[in-house]
Amino acid sequence: MNSSAHTPGHARKVPWGAFWRLVLIQAQNSFNEKGAQFLLIPLGVWLYGAEGDLEYPLGAIIVLPFILFSPFVGWLSDRFCKARIIQFMALLQICVLAGMYWSLRVHNLNGAILWFCVFAVQATVFSPAKKGIVKDIVGTSRMGFASGIVEMASILSLLIGQIGVFIWFRYLLEPSTDTIWHRWLGEGFFQWFDAWLKPSGINDGWYAASFPCLVFLLLAVPVAASSFRLPRYAPGGGRPFSWSLFYEHFHQLGKLWKNRNLRVSEMGIGYFWFFGGTVMLMTIQMAKEISGGGDDFSSVGAVLMAWMSGGTVLGAFSPP
Repeated sequence: MNSSAHTPGHARKVPWGAFWRLVLIQAQNSFNEKGAQFLLIPLGVWLYGAEGDLEYPLGAIIVLPFILFSPFVGWLSDRFCKARIIQFMALLQICVLAGMYWSLRVHNLNGAILWFCVFAVQATVFSPAKKGIVKDIVGTSRMGFASGIVEMASILSLLIGQIGVFIWFRYLLEPSTDTIWHRWLGEGFFQWFDAWLKPSGINDGWYAASFPCLVFLLLAVPVAASSFRLPRYAPGGGRPFSWSLFYEHFHQLGKLWKNRNLRVSEMGIGYFWFFGGTVMLMTIQMAKEISGGGDDFSSVGAVLMAWMSGGTVLGAFSPP
């Protein structure tokens, strides 16, 4: 392994090219993860109408791996080369998207959900390796700036994945070309695009979900290739593996609760994510009720998601 022997935080030349490459890899991973989730939700509504409730199990699938495996994946990030972990996760993402695409093409919703479960585990393993290598690349003195850029790129990618996929799904699902984009740019502008993109005007939710998944798959290939240009640093952790890694964080919650500063901080962070997730689920439910579970669900959901996302961004920049 060609590992750098530097000590993070010492004066040195920062490989900013590697840092921005990491930002791109993180943003693309977040976008694909959220995009895949918000492809399955409207597909469930298209298949089952107002009775479709995939948003709830998919939301649980995203959260559970972080709850169950966080100490173990943190140990992996400390014990092994973080760049190698990121590279392996980037390759795994390609396999996951290929499996999801094939499942959607053969109309296998359970298979697509199973692959999404693997995607959630991939995101759990990817997260600590991504955060850990930031410090290795930029050093401790620039950690705040670098972490802010990485998290901002992640949040923006999540928002674009949520809102954009709703709009894209609706556009692919509708057989007509009477959309706001056609009214703005003119129908002739989209004739060549529609002829190649749409399946002869067929209202097909499977196609509306599988085609974006194919695009996500194609975009993941060059990004995964770029991950092999990340610098490799020697791992700093020497703790041996133990089965307690899978449950010791539940005991650590007691220590966290006894420390007032940590308790208040974690309650604030937890409230933010709980509120955001709750509003997202409420928004999807409102959209389903307004549209009656029909095809207009995607458009209504896109509008409400834009409203919710805009409020979240404004709230993040508002003074406490």
